[in-house]
Amino acid sequence: MNRWHTREVGHRLGQPIHIHFLPTRAGDTDRELVACGRHHRYVRSTQCFRSERPGATWQYQFIDSTPPYVQSLTPLPRATVAVLTNIVVTFSEAVTGVNASDLIINTTPATGLSGSGAGPYRFTFPQPPQGTVVVSWSGSHGIRDLGNNPFAGGSWNYVLDTNSIGIVISEIMYHPISENPLDEYIELFNRDASPVNLSGWRISHGVDFTFPNVMIPAGGYLVVAPDVTTFKSKYTNVMNVVGNWAGTLSNSREDIDLDDARGNRVDSVRYADEGDWAIRRRGAPDYGHRGWGWFAEHDGLGKSAELINPVVSNNSGQNWASSLVPGGTPGTANSVFATNIAPLIRNVAHSPIVPKPTDLVLVTAELSDESDVRIPVTLYYRADRATPPPFTQVAMRDDGLNGDASAGDGIYSAVLPAQANNTVVEFYLSASDLLGNARTWPAPAIAAEDGTGPTGQVANALYQV
Repeated sequence: MNRWHTREVGHRLGQPIHIHFLPTRAGDTDRELVACGRHHRYVRSTQCFRSERPGATWQYQFIDSTPPYVQSLTPLPRATVAVLTNIVVTFSEAVTGVNASDLIINTTPATGLSGSGAGPYRFTFPQPPQGTVVVSWSGSHGIRDLGNNPFAGGSWNYVLDTNSIGIVISEIMYHPISENPLDEYIELFNRDASPVNLSGWRISHGVDFTFPNVMIPAGGYLVVAPDVTTFKSKYTNVMNVVGNWAGTLSNSREDIDLDDARGNRVDSVRYADEGDWAIRRRGAPDYGHRGWGWFAEHDGLGKSAELINPVVSNNSGQNWASSLVPGGTPGTANSVFATNIAPLIRNVAHSPIVPKPTDLVLVTAELSDESDVRIPVTLYYRADRATPPPFTQVAMRDDGLNGDASAGDGIYSAVLPAQANNTVVEFYLSASDLLGNARTWPAPAIAAEDGTGPTGQVANALYQV
């Protein structure tokens, strides 16, 4: 008789890990498949699960043959930056053996380091000379994952220009309501005090376009369209438009890269129709249950995605919002423009990823704001039950104490108490600036299209002990 057994053993930020016992006959050995996101690994043969032996205990040895890799870098590789005194690295999984000297800037090791687990790790160093800056991993680094798989290393570069040009991608119509790719567009904004000639500049990735001899004035806008004739027929008052580009923008996720005439990266945005670019929304009924989906008016519902504050990083969806007017505002100031926004909450992580009942859990998050003052950050957590208790509040600190790796590095930390085996812990973060602009991560959820709830702070991050 074949038997199946599946047990959820843990997850990171809502992504479950499952152990699936493949069907076997009683007395046989079986294989297990561990699935975590995109990683699928078989483990060694073990004794068959037998439902007729209650109270029995099985032990399993996991085989991890996947080496760690860099999941994200800030600044992005090949970016042109005005200041370069720190680099933030996040790995694909928890690693050990990370030292400041592992990261080489030109030929000089970094001098400071904060971070743990998968990261983010912030490497700090004196600003190098202007020009091309080569960043590489030391050949003698000892970075390995928890399965002892070594990190491969590698290198990348930046262009350090203290007078770098402040052209930013400021509006994207990636999924027009017409479903016609010719209705797409990308808007650029010059946040500097001088005009810029874009001759020979290039937009690449999903679409490809090389700019002609065109100026973008100080504080001005320029629209890039797939077909100028189609664009002008729809936006009759917009004259500051160039085209035509090759290719189409993805309706879900895309990188848009902007390079100058020398091939230096000026700006890069990865937009999406989920995550920080969208809102959690209760889904439609599905076999008597309702899950969660993503909702964004810039995703095929007639609006564009607009940058809110152009002097704050445009690499976070938290600094973007759907336009307030149908069709967006190409060539003019964005309808959602604001000079001050709530603090950005990025790179939230917890460690250990799957804690044991005796483990304290360290939660970290990178926060930034227009102000340089310390940001008040609160972590709310509780055991996730059928009837959950009220949230407990814990202040997150950036003071180098009580689990925080380094004071003043922009990475805030809090330590959560150990929990009983199989406990699922639900948590979210809240931060506000001196003007009272507040943000939570994950963001509050909205009701389903038919009005069915719940709404508010109900789709939060999870981990299981």
